[in-house]
Amino acid sequence: MEALHALSEFSAEPDPREDERAGAESASKRARTAAHAEQARATRDEVARRLAAADEAGNGADEALDEASVKRLVLALEKRVTENVRMRAKFATEPNRFLKSEIELFAELKKLHALATSPALIPPFVRTGALTTILSLLAHENTDISVEVIDLLSELTDADLLVELRELAAANTLIAALLESGGVETIVEHISRLDEADADEAEAVHKSLLIVENLLEAQPARVAELLVGKTALLPWLLQRIKPRAFDANKLYASELLSILLQASSVVREQLGAADGMEALLLAVAPFKRKEPAGGEEEELCENLFDSICSALLFPANQTLFLKAEGVELMILALREGRFGARGALRTLDFAAQRNAVVAERIVDSRGLGALFPYVGRAASLPLAHLKSRAERETAQREDDEHIISLLASLCHELDGRYRQRLLGKFVEGGHDKVAALVATRQAYAARVAAFEARARVEADGGGDDDDDDGELFLGRLEAGLLTVQLATTVLAYLIVSGDPSLSRTTLLLLHEAGVGVDGVAASLRELRESMGEAQVGVAVTNNRLKMDALCARFEQLSARLVRRQAPSGAGGATVAGPTGEGEHQ
Repeated sequence: MEALHALSEFSAEPDPREDERAGAESASKRARTAAHAEQARATRDEVARRLAAADEAGNGADEALDEASVKRLVLALEKRVTENVRMRAKFATEPNRFLKSEIELFAELKKLHALATSPALIPPFVRTGALTTILSLLAHENTDISVEVIDLLSELTDADLLVELRELAAANTLIAALLESGGVETIVEHISRLDEADADEAEAVHKSLLIVENLLEAQPARVAELLVGKTALLPWLLQRIKPRAFDANKLYASELLSILLQASSVVREQLGAADGMEALLLAVAPFKRKEPAGGEEEELCENLFDSICSALLFPANQTLFLKAEGVELMILALREGRFGARGALRTLDFAAQRNAVVAERIVDSRGLGALFPYVGRAASLPLAHLKSRAERETAQREDDEHIISLLASLCHELDGRYRQRLLGKFVEGGHDKVAALVATRQAYAARVAAFEARARVEADGGGDDDDDDGELFLGRLEAGLLTVQLATTVLAYLIVSGDPSLSRTTLLLLHEAGVGVDGVAASLRELRESMGEAQVGVAVTNNRLKMDALCARFEQLSARLVRRQAPSGAGGATVAGPTGEGEHQ
């Protein structure tokens, strides 16, 4: 027993020789790991060097193409792909052994860039079925190869090239082949493989987004619905716009998201399901107080607001906007009066359309106090970043329209105490906001009248067909017709408000501007007729009914007024002129 005990004690003591052996094995392992790492670095460097050489050689080896040479290029590519697959399988652990086949494959891909300068050869190229092979290379283990595929596809789908292909009636051949071969799905899946910390791979992400944009431009609804239905692009874009350091791909992601949301109602619906409204509001939140660092960050901010406004066209997203406290965020941005104020105003306009709950939230969140300082003073919104006078004038017209459109929505949607609070804002300051609204209306009415005068002169020498009528209406809209109509709508609500002082003051100010009750009624009728009956939905129908009710109430009032003398100081009744403006008689 003692011997056994002694043996156990002896065996329990560490053997210095074991430590030495373990240390030696560890050192040997570290050495092997370092050697493998060094070999991998050397291999990558060699690949990069040879690929660069192949790239340079390929750029200088362009030859005149014809259908026969295109077929030869495709056959050569297929051969290089097959050989590369074979060599990789045979020498999987020895990169140097399959390096040559990789270089040759890269060089064959480079030769296909010549197709971008020969649009007429795109259809025969597509007929070879080579796109399937090329797309399969996006899964290649060597990202240099997959990045080269993206480079090639970005050239073949270049917007200018697609225009040339359309002229040859061949654009759909290429686009259809890409869509039917799963090209969109493969390209989007490849984006997730790329590491944007690497400059080349970041550029490949940018070019991938460019391909998607070009396809969207060619077939907006189909490609947009494919992207949200069969790829993870929407979640990727929402992740990419999160608040963090600015870069070119973040800007491009915001632009592509905006394009997608404008292209299809399916995308707008999917955005809500993907928690996209909250993501957009988080992305735009820094701009409530922060000024963009430069022109590109300004563009980012505008893209984000564009996306929110497009998303709000889907009614369910208005509810998500409310839940995410979007109204409160926009009101804060309006109060701050910085770069984001213009986007905030536009967003509130979109959010409040045909939505009484949003309208009431604006009032409850003290939004009227943030909005009314801009009524009649849209130029006080930040425009300094716009360089030209024409840009500033266009922006001011847009701001005027959004302010007045938002006021019209509030008038349509608010009832009871909410409407009284709105009307109270027009009474404050001696009705100065009523005067400002009348002045804004008249400024745009003058623009519309000037356009109509020019159009009449131009029409004297031509026909008066339906196309001319359509162009005339679009021209009037461009001149500011909708702003005139919406301002008239708000003023009509003030006239029929039941507040004698507000009604009388509004009528007097309109009369002094040369606008009679007939002019107001004509403008209301034209707006109602332009709403049409084609659109369906409870909210749309309710909006038409509210407009019908306003027109009826105003016409009842105007019938009474016509039987009376015009407001104090008038020389007689006023009647509508050619643009609905009053002319004294």
